[in-house]
Amino acid sequence: MNKVIYEIQVKGRVEGPWEDWFEGLCLRYENGDGRKTVMTLAAEDQSKLRGVLTQIMNLNLTIISVKTLREEENP
Repeated sequence: MNKVIYEIQVKGRVEGPWEDWFEGLCLRYENGDGRKTVMTLAAEDQSKLRGVLTQIMNLNLTIISVKTLREEENP
């Protein structure tokens, strides 16, 4: 099954206990000022993406964008 790499941008800085909610995701902060968190997710199916988006909404974070970066083939 192929993995799709997604980039999810949210308003604000996701840190502290909330960061633990996103285990397995790569988090980085744009411009170093903490005004935007960029999450990178590798998902084999849409359900994983949907789960992460649900977590974001449950934390009342503002989603700026969701985009597909690339698709990777598994051997």
